[in-house]
Amino acid sequence: MGRRGGGAARRREPYAIGAAAEPIPEIEEYVPLTDPKHFSRLLYANPVSILTTADDGRRRHNAMVVSWLTPINNHGVFLMSINKQRFSATLLLQRRSFCLSAAIHGMESVLLAIGRCHGHSIDKFATLGLAKVLSVADSVECGPGDAEAADSCHHIVTARVTSARVSRAHWNGRQFCAARGGASFLESRPALSFLGSQTFAYHRLPD
Repeated sequence: MGRRGGGAARRREPYAIGAAAEPIPEIEEYVPLTDPKHFSRLLYANPVSILTTADDGRRRHNAMVVSWLTPINNHGVFLMSINKQRFSATLLLQRRSFCLSAAIHGMESVLLAIGRCHGHSIDKFATLGLAKVLSVADSVECGPGDAEAADSCHHIVTARVTSARVSRAHWNGRQFCAARGGASFLESRPALSFLGSQTFAYHRLPD
């Protein structure tokens, strides 16, 4: 499940190793989604997601945080806005495929750490200690896609989900949302929305 800014490029200092040391919550079980009509439902709520791309030239992966995305039909086609200055934008346009992983409560510090360093300068997975397969609420593979210039600073990417898996605890067969359970709502590890200014909100089903 990139980040969602324009203007002149600003220098970003590498995020300190260990800044994302808060342990990522474990996900016990994933289920594959076999009905393409369910692919778009993973994106209905615009979850904050980690976009993973392959850097074939350096034989490693890169990650960025995205929240400007929305499905446009019930068959897994969606739009996503990416700042042209992001290293992930270059990799995405070269390979035309990527993975989106929806983040959950407990990953806030990881998301901020990913956003504070630049993949062109460092290996984010090695520097931040990220696992190749993160414990996330869902993981969708996407491609091929087209990109158009939305303005001088952003690409609008049209992509299609080609395969998906979802945490059993976040899928009731029709909807993507954390199950109500545990001593508190946050113990259900809800998916995240981004409110701006490094602030997150949580997805929940109504009472």
